[in-house]
Amino acid sequence: MQSQPDSDLPAGKASGDVKHELREWLGVAPADFLIYAALLLGGSLYFLSSRPVEIAVSVIAVGLGLVSCYFGMRHDDRVSQLMNVIKKVSYPLCVLLLTVIIFLNFTRWSVR
Repeated sequence: MQSQPDSDLPAGKASGDVKHELREWLGVAPADFLIYAALLLGGSLYFLSSRPVEIAVSVIAVGLGLVSCYFGMRHDDRVSQLMNVIKKVSYPLCVLLLTVIIFLNFTRWSVR
């Protein structure tokens, strides 16, 4: 028995492409988890009190943020043009937010 083509899909979109776009919109793509880990590490800086540990966590967080930008900002033909633009804007904004969190940690939160 042959399966019927999905008539509800936009022209040129396969079922797998729609699922991929949905994953991108929901924020569960692999590169999203890297940026989540980086932001979680950045937020944990508020609770740390050892300067060497703070520096190591900051370096790891920035590294994860940059890797997520590398993988997440790539143009993907499986998603819409709008999603590609959103990806190219949101990943650098998250890294900028991470940088602000790290800056606040070393200048305001842990003044010794």
